[in-house]
Amino acid sequence: MVNKVAKEEELLDRTKEMALVLAQKSPLILKVAKNLINSNHDIKKALEMEIMDFSEVFASEDHLEGIKAFLEKRKPKFRGR
Repeated sequence: MVNKVAKEEELLDRTKEMALVLAQKSPLILKVAKNLINSNHDIKKALEMEIMDFSEVFASEDHLEGIKAFLEKRKPKFRGR
Protein backbone atom coordinates (compact mmCIF):
# COMPACT_ATOMS: atom_id res chain seq x y z
CA MET A 1 0.00 0.00 0.00
CA VAL A 2 1.47 3.34 -1.05
CA ASN A 3 0.05 6.75 -0.23
CA LYS A 4 3.06 8.96 -1.11
CA VAL A 5 6.16 8.82 -3.24
CA ALA A 6 9.25 10.86 -2.39
CA LYS A 7 12.64 11.49 -3.90
CA GLU A 8 15.43 9.69 -2.08
CA GLU A 9 16.86 12.92 -0.65
CA GLU A 10 13.40 13.84 0.77
CA LEU A 11 12.55 10.40 2.12
CA LEU A 12 13.73 10.86 5.71
CA ASP A 13 11.94 14.21 6.10
CA ARG A 14 8.70 12.79 4.64
CA THR A 15 8.98 9.73 6.90
CA LYS A 16 9.38 11.94 9.98
CA GLU A 17 6.35 14.01 8.93
CA MET A 18 4.25 10.86 8.56
CA ALA A 19 5.47 9.55 11.92
CA LEU A 20 4.37 12.78 13.61
CA VAL A 21 0.92 12.50 12.05
CA LEU A 22 0.58 8.86 13.12
CA ALA A 23 1.80 9.65 16.65
CA GLN A 24 -1.28 11.85 17.13
CA LYS A 25 -3.65 8.98 16.34
CA SER A 26 -5.15 6.48 18.73
CA PRO A 27 -2.70 3.68 19.58
CA LEU A 28 -5.62 1.24 19.52
CA ILE A 29 -6.61 2.27 15.99
CA LEU A 30 -3.02 2.03 14.78
CA LYS A 31 -2.68 -1.45 16.27
CA VAL A 32 -5.87 -2.63 14.56
CA ALA A 33 -4.91 -1.07 11.22
CA LYS A 34 -1.41 -2.56 11.34
CA ASN A 35 -2.83 -5.99 12.14
CA LEU A 36 -5.27 -5.79 9.22
CA ILE A 37 -2.59 -4.57 6.80
CA ASN A 38 -0.16 -7.28 7.81
CA SER A 39 -2.65 -10.15 7.74
CA ASN A 40 -2.40 -12.50 4.79
CA HIS A 41 -6.02 -13.55 4.47
CA ASP A 42 -8.29 -13.79 1.49
CA ILE A 43 -10.64 -10.85 1.00
CA LYS A 44 -13.61 -12.54 2.69
CA LYS A 45 -11.60 -13.31 5.83
CA ALA A 46 -10.03 -9.83 5.82
CA LEU A 47 -13.46 -8.17 5.65
CA GLU A 48 -14.69 -10.34 8.53
CA MET A 49 -11.64 -9.31 10.56
CA GLU A 50 -12.30 -5.66 9.73
CA ILE A 51 -15.90 -5.93 10.95
CA MET A 52 -14.79 -7.51 14.23
CA ASP A 53 -12.01 -4.97 14.76
CA PHE A 54 -14.34 -2.07 13.94
CA SER A 55 -16.74 -3.30 16.63
CA GLU A 56 -13.91 -3.36 19.17
CA VAL A 57 -12.70 0.11 18.23
CA PHE A 58 -16.21 1.57 18.15
CA ALA A 59 -16.70 0.50 21.78
CA SER A 60 -13.35 1.93 22.93
CA GLU A 61 -12.60 4.88 25.19
CA ASP A 62 -10.50 6.37 22.36
CA HIS A 63 -13.57 6.44 20.13
CA LEU A 64 -15.50 8.40 22.74
CA GLU A 65 -12.53 10.71 23.33
CA GLY A 66 -12.30 11.40 19.59
CA ILE A 67 -15.97 12.38 19.39
CA LYS A 68 -15.76 14.48 22.56
CA ALA A 69 -12.64 16.29 21.34
CA PHE A 70 -14.27 17.00 17.98
CA LEU A 71 -17.38 18.46 19.62
CA GLU A 72 -15.24 20.52 21.98
CA LYS A 73 -13.03 21.67 19.10
CA ARG A 74 -9.81 20.43 20.69
CA LYS A 75 -7.13 17.84 19.98
CA PRO A 76 -7.96 14.40 21.35
CA LYS A 77 -5.94 12.82 24.14
CA PHE A 78 -5.87 9.16 23.12
CA ARG A 79 -4.86 6.51 25.64
CA GLY A 80 -5.02 3.32 23.61
CA ARG A 81 -8.09 2.01 25.39
